[in-house]
Amino acid sequence: MGNILIVDDDNTLRKGLVELLSISHEITESASAEEALSTIHKKDYDLIITDVKMPGMSGLDLIKRAKGLAPETSFIMITAHASIQEAVQAIHDGADDYIMKPFDLHELTEKISAVVAPLARKKNLQFEFRFLPKSCCWVQGDPKRIEQIILNLLGNAIKFTESGKVE
Repeated sequence: MGNILIVDDDNTLRKGLVELLSISHEITESASAEEALSTIHKKDYDLIITDVKMPGMSGLDLIKRAKGLAPETSFIMITAHASIQEAVQAIHDGADDYIMKPFDLHELTEKISAVVAPLARKKNLQFEFRFLPKSCCWVQGDPKRIEQIILNLLGNAIKFTESGKVE
């Protein structure tokens, strides 16, 4: 189990990642880099997944500041507006990986596993999170929590079907 902070001003994407990753990780979320910095002062994270472009402080600036506070923290950058120069800068500033939006969930979970699994081994924790192709997902975690997430997803699907939007 990893301790992950998700930073993105896109509420829908952020909440979706929280739902997906909270099955097997401890998740905290922030809607801005400024809010994330405040959170980092209070808690240690194994991994921070952050958008690059956000109102106010950028994800690139967040990496620079967060690395000063928590140099052991790993980063995965996500962006819809990638350039080679930006990707190189992110890696130079301390990002462990960089992924384009819209991203494939399999690709994202593989990148997260590559970062979190070695940390779990160091802490003598059991870790397993696999996302299999074609929307088949195998996770190991708290069965009651998995059941609750599935029920929430089904409930949202039913609400969407009935009203055309998720409330």
